[in-house]
Amino acid sequence: MNQNVGWDEDYFSTVVLEPYDVTENGVATLFEEPDCAGRSAAFEWNAQGPDGVFYNKDNMWYEGMRNDRASSVAVPYGYKVDFYRNASFTGIKSTVTGSFENAEAQRMRCVNFVSSNDNISSLRV
Repeated sequence: MNQNVGWDEDYFSTVVLEPYDVTENGVATLFEEPDCAGRSAAFEWNAQGPDGVFYNKDNMWYEGMRNDRASSVAVPYGYKVDFYRNASFTGIKSTVTGSFENAEAQRMRCVNFVSSNDNISSLRV
């Protein structure tokens, strides 16, 4: 549910989904509701830099997450995401490390934010 796509304008007649391999391209998904529900936005990691990929408030908006609205996250196994209260990668920082909810099914674990609920303005994957 990315507001930048224009869902309410009836622009699309077809959407094509492709397989996603987390081992090739990790994506952390933020959700506006607890338990990984509601409007969501995906934040990619890529191997272009050793420090990860930084998303400030404007980048987060562009990817589909409104400022100070994130309530939960799913992070792939082997990745971690640093969340910051302020838009310039400052303020209170919290980190979520990817893990499986169930080792047999290898489903990503959903993490609900407690102290940082609705208080995230920048992140690093």
